[in-house]
Amino acid sequence: MVKISRSDKRMTRLEPVALCDAGISETYDLQEYIFNSPDEFCQELGQELEILNKEVRINGDRIDLLALDNDGNAVIIELKRGSHKLQLLQAIGYAGMIAKWSVEECKVIAKDPKVIDEFGEQLNENQRILLVAEEYDFEVLAGAEWLYAKGVEIDCVRVALAVDGIAEFLTFTQIFPTPELAEQARRKHTKSVTVVNGSWEDAFGQVDNEAVLEFFKRHLNSGKANKLRYREVAFAGDYHVYLKKRFACVECWNTRSSNDIEFWRSRLSNPDSVRTYSRSQSDDSLRFRLFTASDVTAFETVVEHGLPTEVLTSAASA
Repeated sequence: MVKISRSDKRMTRLEPVALCDAGISETYDLQEYIFNSPDEFCQELGQELEILNKEVRINGDRIDLLALDNDGNAVIIELKRGSHKLQLLQAIGYAGMIAKWSVEECKVIAKDPKVIDEFGEQLNENQRILLVAEEYDFEVLAGAEWLYAKGVEIDCVRVALAVDGIAEFLTFTQIFPTPELAEQARRKHTKSVTVVNGSWEDAFGQVDNEAVLEFFKRHLNSGKANKLRYREVAFAGDYHVYLKKRFACVECWNTRSSNDIEFWRSRLSNPDSVRTYSRSQSDDSLRFRLFTASDVTAFETVVEHGLPTEVLTSAASA
């Protein structure tokens, strides 16, 4: 990591510091950073994960972090300071044991069991492995590459610490596979369609929700601003809607007060999906999911007519 100086147009390299030398442990520090700031961690990786819990007990051992991705696949996250040859083997063992879990067993360990209900019977159909370490032994990377070629989804992420005075910075960089290859593989292994050419039709082939499909097709045909790369359609009011397999994910980048949250929770079929998250230190945005036709109608009513006066009035005075 380098620090830039705009005045003299120079860069200063921030020296990396080993986690152990900085007194940062796997369990009491790194694991807690991720567990307490899941959105920031996921945004660094360019993935969307729901962290179910930490220190998940399984067969006398513990998984560092257990998560779900947008398709309801279990994601085993294993953390290591330095490197460890057994990290991959350990994670594979956990994935094998997790694969036998029922929906009810997943609910027992989840800090928020309601998250499980969003995926129904498709929960935990597949398992993924996400390794986070400062360094990787050759054996680990070779094994990950071989398993990946066989269809087992494994991500290797390098964590690094840099220090600038009293400020400390962590970076998370996916080193295997590259993010571009990982995205292509996820599309290829999606049951409903094999993506050959990047197009909205390819994206639609991966969606199981008819209400969401109809919503996206209608607004794309009307000429709404969109970004295929992110499967995103933008609406007035700073609403950004992302196409997912079983729902549409809405992000509102200008949340103003708790009344916005209560407003959406009172109108959506899954009120627990309405959550705040931070896009930056000074920002408090809103995220929720559209599952049903009534959800879509509620959202379209707001983007067409705006929020009710009482919500806007309370926001302005907040």
